[in-house]
Amino acid sequence: MLTLRALLADPALELRLLVPGSEGALDAEVVWVHNTELADPSRYVRERELVLTNGLWLDTAEPAGFVAGVRKAGAAGIVFGLRAERTSTPDELVEACRATGLPLLEISVEVPFTAITRAAAATYAAERQDALVGLVRRGNALAAAISHGAGASGVLAVLRRDHDLPLAVVDRMGRVLGAAGAQLDAEQAATAAQALARRPRPLEVELGPAGRATIYPVGAVGDVDAALLCLRPVTALDRAERDALEQAARFLSLEVARQQTVQAIEQRFASELLDMVLSGAHRAAEVPGRLRAFGVDPDAPLAVCAVAFRSGDPTLPGMVEAITDFFLAESLPALVAGGSRDVVAVLPWRRQQ
Repeated sequence: MLTLRALLADPALELRLLVPGSEGALDAEVVWVHNTELADPSRYVRERELVLTNGLWLDTAEPAGFVAGVRKAGAAGIVFGLRAERTSTPDELVEACRATGLPLLEISVEVPFTAITRAAAATYAAERQDALVGLVRRGNALAAAISHGAGASGVLAVLRRDHDLPLAVVDRMGRVLGAAGAQLDAEQAATAAQALARRPRPLEVELGPAGRATIYPVGAVGDVDAALLCLRPVTALDRAERDALEQAARFLSLEVARQQTVQAIEQRFASELLDMVLSGAHRAAEVPGRLRAFGVDPDAPLAVCAVAFRSGDPTLPGMVEAITDFFLAESLPALVAGGSRDVVAVLPWRRQQ
């Protein structure tokens, strides 16, 4: 990051600190440099720019007025350039900067302002290069996590190597697919899912005691199917953190799409098994193998659980997934198939003793 302290540490610039300014001013970011000889540059200087001046305006304006204009613009400070005609910084300028808490630096006669511009450009070029290298490195790590089957939690773990952020991934059904540094209860996950379904989709969601969370949509097949949640408001995230979160959300799209594909295949196989059962004895020989594929022992006692809906009511979206998750939470292997108005599950019968 470009700061006044970093510029002062560069011996080639021959800078001398005259007024340190308010607390922390030397370590605050400088966005760029601005050369001006206007008596009031406030209309043209951007916030956090460093003003470079030779003081040519001193013949027509008072230093206090010039400093007031620089301060009004929110500039990072002033660098006064010495000339052969003026070999010292005016005392009035020093006092005006001291009175307003504005940093003031002095640059040698031998060093042109272009040296500061080159130093600023070199700093930002190095930052962009570091950011690009970090982006590529993190991209490789995210790709490796996905290819090795680490899932959503593996993606979040990669992201937290660079940024200590509280993270969670919630799908549109309110299920937590992964978390790192954050814990969401069922109510908070449901709130996040509801926010994901709103149009237009909000940038943040209020999660009660957990505070505000920034939403990064995770797209998959056809639509946004999940959200990467950072349990911090967007205003608390810097540019590097936002870029990393956006990158992770894109890789999470691959993971969510993979999960959807697996679920679709499982649903098709489950529906085919029910068709085998209903089609009669001529396909009975295929049933045991299909049950074993779902971890259900066909030679053991089996139970069939059916959830039916009123006539005319379609199966609720996500009901198959919810029932599947229920049996998984109970450590019960089950084959779950959804129809237009019902959901059927086949599972081992475990009689209570």
